[in-house]
Amino acid sequence: MRLGEICLRRRVIVLADEIHCDFVNKGQKYTPFASLPDKAIVDNSITFKAASKSFGLAAHKIAWYHSTNRDLLARLNANHRADLNTLGVVANMGAYDGGEAWLDQCVSYIDGTHTFVEEYVKSNIPLVKCAKPEGTYLVWLDIREVIDRLNARAEAEAATRREGQTVTVSNILERFFVKHARVHLNPGATFGFGGDTHMRMNIATSRKLVERALSNIAEALRTI
Repeated sequence: MRLGEICLRRRVIVLADEIHCDFVNKGQKYTPFASLPDKAIVDNSITFKAASKSFGLAAHKIAWYHSTNRDLLARLNANHRADLNTLGVVANMGAYDGGEAWLDQCVSYIDGTHTFVEEYVKSNIPLVKCAKPEGTYLVWLDIREVIDRLNARAEAEAATRREGQTVTVSNILERFFVKHARVHLNPGATFGFGGDTHMRMNIATSRKLVERALSNIAEALRTI
């Protein structure tokens, strides 16, 4: 609501990307932006959604948007070109018509993997911190202590001069984990200001593979 109030006052339209909304961990609640109790705030928004994350259908190129504001939709539709494909439409219909039980099991499994990651990092990787999120299948790893151990800020400055383009602290950590742990994490700096002290890890896979990745990270960090 607070964010909606600020955007409304500043005449900034809210583009609510809710593509991860099906992945909500136990004890948490998903609140759609369009369900907020202020009509003016809701009318100042467009919500975007797809089945691509929920059912692994990204390659099918199907997504949609909706808004309670008909004038806003008309302006958007005038500049939008639909690009549907038969396979994608059929796959999405199949997912929503018969995929609920599978999705429930998937969400529960990822919830358990989040708990596993939090406990594993706490017990085995003392240089890294993380907290179980409320949802999604993404983990935000705090690597500030690793940055200090690797002198990554100085390394980033030297690499920027050497390569002639901006190299962030999290880029240095990205390269370190690829080389020494054989794990490719997303550099936190790409997700906004202040993110360069973190890395993002995707855990939407088997728990066995997640454990192997974490074990590799733990082993790599024991050498610094």
